[in-house]
Amino acid sequence: SEKGIALMIVPTKVLVEQQADVASRRGLRARAINQDTVRNARLVGRDLFKELEHGDDIRMAVMTPSMLNESDMKTLLRRPQFINSVRWLSIDEAHLVGQEGIFKSGYLSLLNMRVRLNSSVVWVAATATATPAEAVSMALAFGFHTDSYINARYSVDR
Repeated sequence: SEKGIALMIVPTKVLVEQQADVASRRGLRARAINQDTVRNARLVGRDLFKELEHGDDIRMAVMTPSMLNESDMKTLLRRPQFINSVRWLSIDEAHLVGQEGIFKSGYLSLLNMRVRLNSSVVWVAATATATPAEAVSMALAFGFHTDSYINARYSVDR
C-alpha cells in the first residue's frame, strides 16, 4: 500500500467522527481530529498532532476547516516531515464553498492549503448535490486548473 496520510475535510464535528469511524471500520487507520479528541488524548498523555507528525499508525486525519486552521495544526503544517507525508487532501461536501452560510468562509480558506502543501498532493473535492455549473465554480474556488482535473459524476443509490 502507498505510504502517506490523507487529510479529509468535512463541515461538522459530527461528520468528523462519523467519517473517521467509517474509515477505521474499513481498515484505513483514521483519526478524528477535533477539540474533543485532542483534549481527551491530552488527558491520557497523548498528543494527536505529534502522532500525526510521526505517522504513528495514522493514514487519514478527518477534521473541519476550522481545526485545520487551529494553531497546533498550523504548526504541524510548517514541519517538513509532516508536509512530506501528506499525499491527499479530500474535501467532502465541497458544494459548501459556494453557498452562503456558516461553512462558506471555512471552505474558502481551504484554498490557502495550496501554498502550504506540496504540489504533488492529490486534491479531491466531493459532493452529491452540485450542478455541473456549480462543479466548475467549486473547482475554481479550490484552485483546480482548467483541464487539469476530472469532473466525475456518478449516480448514488442509497
